[in-house]
Amino acid sequence: MLPYLQSVHAKSKWSKFANSPFWKTLTDQANNLNPSIFKSKRIEFLRQSYVTKLQEKHSKLLACCRPELAVDAILRLPMTRIERDRCLRWRFGWLPLGKPQPCPFHPSELFNKRHSIQCLQMHTRLFLPQTIEDPLSFLLNKLPQKTKKIPKLSITAWLIRWPVICSILHEMDYLAHNQLPVPAHNPGNLFVQQLSTNSS
Repeated sequence: MLPYLQSVHAKSKWSKFANSPFWKTLTDQANNLNPSIFKSKRIEFLRQSYVTKLQEKHSKLLACCRPELAVDAILRLPMTRIERDRCLRWRFGWLPLGKPQPCPFHPSELFNKRHSIQCLQMHTRLFLPQTIEDPLSFLLNKLPQKTKKIPKLSITAWLIRWPVICSILHEMDYLAHNQLPVPAHNPGNLFVQQLSTNSS
Protein backbone atom coordinates (compact mmCIF):
# COMPACT_ATOMS: atom_id res chain seq x y z
CA MET A 1 0.00 0.00 0.00
CA LEU A 2 2.81 2.43 0.84
CA PRO A 3 4.18 2.68 -2.74
CA TYR A 4 0.71 3.73 -3.93
CA LEU A 5 0.30 6.31 -1.18
CA GLN A 6 3.77 7.81 -1.55
CA SER A 7 3.61 8.24 -5.33
CA VAL A 8 0.00 8.86 -6.27
CA HIS A 9 -1.66 10.77 -9.06
CA ALA A 10 -3.43 13.89 -7.83
CA LYS A 11 -6.85 12.67 -9.00
CA SER A 12 -6.58 9.04 -7.91
CA LYS A 13 -8.45 7.42 -5.03
CA TRP A 14 -5.11 6.75 -3.36
CA SER A 15 -4.52 10.51 -3.35
CA LYS A 16 -7.76 11.08 -1.44
CA PHE A 17 -6.69 8.57 1.20
CA ALA A 18 -3.17 10.02 1.38
CA ASN A 19 -4.69 13.45 2.11
CA SER A 20 -7.22 12.20 4.66
CA PRO A 21 -6.97 13.38 8.30
CA PHE A 22 -6.33 9.80 9.42
CA TRP A 23 -3.37 9.19 7.11
CA LYS A 24 -1.83 12.54 8.02
CA THR A 25 -1.55 11.28 11.61
CA LEU A 26 0.55 8.37 10.35
CA THR A 27 2.99 10.08 8.00
CA ASP A 28 5.84 10.07 10.55
CA GLN A 29 5.43 6.31 11.09
CA ALA A 30 4.55 5.27 7.55
CA ASN A 31 7.70 3.22 6.94
CA ASN A 32 7.32 1.27 10.20
CA LEU A 33 3.64 0.42 9.88
CA ASN A 34 2.39 -3.15 10.09
CA PRO A 35 -1.23 -4.41 10.11
CA SER A 36 -1.39 -4.51 13.91
CA ILE A 37 -0.10 -0.95 14.38
CA PHE A 38 -2.31 0.32 11.55
CA LYS A 39 -5.40 -1.21 13.17
CA SER A 40 -4.63 0.19 16.63
CA LYS A 41 -3.92 3.66 15.20
CA ARG A 42 -7.18 3.55 13.25
CA ILE A 43 -9.17 2.67 16.38
CA GLU A 44 -7.40 5.42 18.33
CA PHE A 45 -8.20 7.94 15.56
CA LEU A 46 -11.88 6.93 15.51
CA ARG A 47 -12.15 7.28 19.29
CA GLN A 48 -10.54 10.71 19.24
CA SER A 49 -12.84 11.76 16.39
CA TYR A 50 -15.83 10.58 18.41
CA VAL A 51 -14.78 12.64 21.44
CA THR A 52 -14.25 15.68 19.21
CA LYS A 53 -17.68 15.27 17.62
CA LEU A 54 -19.31 15.06 21.05
CA GLN A 55 -17.94 18.51 21.86
CA GLU A 56 -19.47 20.09 18.76
CA LYS A 57 -22.66 22.13 18.86
CA HIS A 58 -24.98 19.64 17.14
CA SER A 59 -23.97 16.47 18.98
CA LYS A 60 -27.11 15.67 20.98
CA LEU A 61 -28.13 12.69 18.80
CA LEU A 62 -24.60 11.29 18.82
CA ALA A 63 -24.53 11.54 22.61
CA CYS A 64 -27.64 9.33 22.73
CA CYS A 65 -25.81 6.49 20.93
CA ARG A 66 -23.71 3.90 22.70
CA PRO A 67 -20.04 4.98 22.90
CA GLU A 68 -18.64 1.90 21.17
CA LEU A 69 -16.81 1.39 17.88
CA ALA A 70 -19.12 -1.32 16.61
CA VAL A 71 -21.94 -1.88 14.15
CA ASP A 72 -25.19 -0.84 15.83
CA ALA A 73 -27.26 -3.82 16.97
CA ILE A 74 -30.23 -2.32 15.10
CA LEU A 75 -28.52 -3.37 11.86
CA ARG A 76 -27.81 -6.91 13.05
CA LEU A 77 -30.83 -8.15 14.97
CA PRO A 78 -33.75 -9.87 13.22
CA MET A 79 -36.66 -7.51 12.54
CA THR A 80 -38.87 -6.51 9.64
CA ARG A 81 -37.77 -3.83 7.19
CA ILE A 82 -40.37 -1.42 8.59
CA GLU A 83 -39.28 -2.05 12.20
CA ARG A 84 -35.62 -1.48 11.32
CA ASP A 85 -36.50 1.67 9.39
CA ARG A 86 -38.43 3.06 12.36
CA CYS A 87 -35.58 2.28 14.77
CA LEU A 88 -33.06 4.00 12.50
CA ARG A 89 -35.31 7.01 12.05
CA TRP A 90 -35.52 7.45 15.81
CA ARG A 91 -31.77 6.99 16.08
CA PHE A 92 -31.20 9.74 13.49
CA GLY A 93 -33.81 12.04 15.02
CA TRP A 94 -36.05 11.84 11.97
CA LEU A 95 -39.82 11.82 12.14
CA PRO A 96 -42.03 10.69 9.24
CA LEU A 97 -42.81 13.57 6.84
CA GLY A 98 -39.81 15.45 8.24
CA LYS A 99 -41.69 18.50 9.53
CA PRO A 100 -43.68 17.86 12.75
CA GLN A 101 -47.46 17.83 12.33
CA PRO A 102 -50.14 18.59 14.96
CA CYS A 103 -50.69 15.65 17.30
CA PRO A 104 -54.10 13.97 16.71
CA PHE A 105 -54.50 13.55 20.48
CA HIS A 106 -53.27 17.07 21.34
CA PRO A 107 -54.03 19.35 18.34
CA SER A 108 -52.38 22.36 19.96
CA GLU A 109 -49.06 20.48 20.19
CA LEU A 110 -46.69 19.55 17.36
CA PHE A 111 -45.83 15.86 17.28
CA ASN A 112 -42.07 16.21 17.66
CA LYS A 113 -39.62 13.95 19.47
CA ARG A 114 -40.11 15.50 22.90
CA HIS A 115 -43.90 15.46 22.63
CA SER A 116 -43.93 11.85 21.39
CA ILE A 117 -42.13 10.70 24.56
CA GLN A 118 -44.85 12.25 26.72
CA CYS A 119 -47.82 11.50 24.44
CA LEU A 120 -46.99 7.81 24.09
CA GLN A 121 -46.13 7.49 27.80
CA MET A 122 -42.82 5.85 26.97
CA HIS A 123 -41.39 5.92 30.49
CA THR A 124 -44.43 4.17 31.96
CA ARG A 125 -44.78 1.60 29.20
CA LEU A 126 -41.07 0.75 29.21
CA PHE A 127 -40.76 0.70 33.03
CA LEU A 128 -38.13 3.43 33.10
CA PRO A 129 -37.73 6.40 35.47
CA GLN A 130 -38.59 9.90 34.29
CA THR A 131 -34.97 10.94 34.84
CA ILE A 132 -34.02 9.17 31.58
CA GLU A 133 -34.47 11.87 28.95
CA ASP A 134 -34.83 9.57 25.92
CA PRO A 135 -36.15 6.14 26.99
CA LEU A 136 -36.15 4.67 23.48
CA SER A 137 -32.52 5.55 22.79
CA PHE A 138 -31.59 4.32 26.26
CA LEU A 139 -33.01 0.86 25.50
CA LEU A 140 -31.78 0.75 21.89
CA ASN A 141 -28.29 1.22 23.33
CA LYS A 142 -28.86 -1.84 25.53
CA LEU A 143 -29.76 -4.15 22.64
CA PRO A 144 -27.42 -7.16 22.60
CA GLN A 145 -24.77 -7.17 19.88
CA LYS A 146 -25.17 -10.94 19.60
CA THR A 147 -28.23 -13.05 20.26
CA LYS A 148 -26.30 -16.06 21.54
CA LYS A 149 -25.26 -16.45 25.17
CA ILE A 150 -27.64 -13.77 26.45
CA PRO A 151 -28.35 -14.12 30.20
CA LYS A 152 -31.82 -15.53 30.89
CA LEU A 153 -32.77 -12.49 32.96
CA SER A 154 -31.88 -10.23 30.03
CA ILE A 155 -33.88 -12.43 27.63
CA THR A 156 -36.94 -12.14 29.87
CA ALA A 157 -36.62 -8.35 29.95
CA TRP A 158 -36.34 -8.10 26.15
CA LEU A 159 -39.27 -10.46 25.62
CA ILE A 160 -41.34 -7.88 27.50
CA ARG A 161 -39.78 -4.64 26.29
CA TRP A 162 -39.03 -5.29 22.62
CA PRO A 163 -42.68 -5.71 21.51
CA VAL A 164 -43.50 -2.52 23.44
CA ILE A 165 -40.68 -0.62 21.69
CA CYS A 166 -41.95 -1.77 18.28
CA SER A 167 -45.54 -0.88 19.23
CA ILE A 168 -44.47 2.62 20.32
CA LEU A 169 -42.62 3.20 17.03
CA HIS A 170 -45.64 1.84 15.12
CA GLU A 171 -47.99 4.25 16.91
CA MET A 172 -45.55 7.10 16.40
CA ASP A 173 -45.55 6.48 12.65
CA TYR A 174 -49.33 6.87 12.53
CA LEU A 175 -49.48 9.92 14.79
CA ALA A 176 -46.71 11.67 12.85
CA HIS A 177 -48.89 11.24 9.75
CA ASN A 178 -51.80 12.79 11.68
CA GLN A 179 -53.64 9.46 11.87
CA LEU A 180 -54.96 7.54 14.85
CA PRO A 181 -52.92 4.35 15.25
CA VAL A 182 -54.31 0.88 14.68
CA PRO A 183 -53.03 -2.06 16.78
CA ALA A 184 -49.71 -3.48 15.57
CA HIS A 185 -49.72 -7.11 14.42
CA ASN A 186 -47.15 -9.22 16.29
CA PRO A 187 -44.75 -6.32 16.97
CA GLY A 188 -41.10 -7.35 17.19
CA ASN A 189 -41.98 -10.97 16.43
CA LEU A 190 -38.74 -11.92 14.62
CA PHE A 191 -36.48 -10.90 17.50
CA VAL A 192 -38.91 -12.36 20.05
CA GLN A 193 -38.85 -15.72 18.26
CA GLN A 194 -35.05 -15.81 18.29
CA LEU A 195 -34.93 -14.88 21.97
CA SER A 196 -37.49 -17.59 22.77
CA THR A 197 -35.42 -20.16 20.87
CA ASN A 198 -32.25 -19.16 22.74
CA SER A 199 -33.98 -19.42 26.11
CA SER A 200 -35.32 -22.93 25.49
